[in-house]
Amino acid sequence: FAVDAQRVQEYFPMERVVEGLFAVTQKLYGLEYKDVTEAAPAAGRLFWHDKAKVYEVWDVEKQTQLGEFYWDPFPRDNKYGHFAVFPLQPRKVWADGSLQRPTCAVVCNFPPPSAERPSLMTHEDVETLFHEFGHALHNILTEATIGGQSGTSTALDFVELPSQMFENWVWDAGVLGTFARHYRTGEPIPPDLLKSMLAARNVSSAVKAERQVYY
Repeated sequence: FAVDAQRVQEYFPMERVVEGLFAVTQKLYGLEYKDVTEAAPAAGRLFWHDKAKVYEVWDVEKQTQLGEFYWDPFPRDNKYGHFAVFPLQPRKVWADGSLQRPTCAVVCNFPPPSAERPSLMTHEDVETLFHEFGHALHNILTEATIGGQSGTSTALDFVELPSQMFENWVWDAGVLGTFARHYRTGEPIPPDLLKSMLAARNVSSAVKAERQVYY
């Protein structure tokens, strides 16, 4: 299918991908993500690494905070080696009526930037990021009042539903057109390249379907 993985990677600088992910999800759900990293230490929050950040998630219409997520983007020694979302605190309503807001950590391992170029993601990394952020929103947007039933504390097939739904956005030409830009020229990802990527996506689709049956 003549898909050059290195060429594809040049259209996915990490910062633009993250901006695109945030833009899509904020628009879909009427949210606002507020970077409160600088103010967090004064509020008594501790970070496990100086590259980690924390974002509050707000409902724009109601002007209420729904929860928050930590953001840990780059690999390092002794760090979990894949992409994952770890629930840190579930949403629940205590007996006195007070609300415990959900908190989770989005742990990533993007290719680190170098002196010559920024962090460039493979398209598979982009898909994985959208998938994992689906888990993050599953944890944060839950309306469950019991901690043991909150967020991804559900039947296994439903744990994967929002995250796998989000994977489809990274194959949509309209969505990719909003953030997939060449890191040097700013040119959008070429239609012929995306067409080849879509064709290659269906290779071994029966095996992938079999895996879904297993899930």
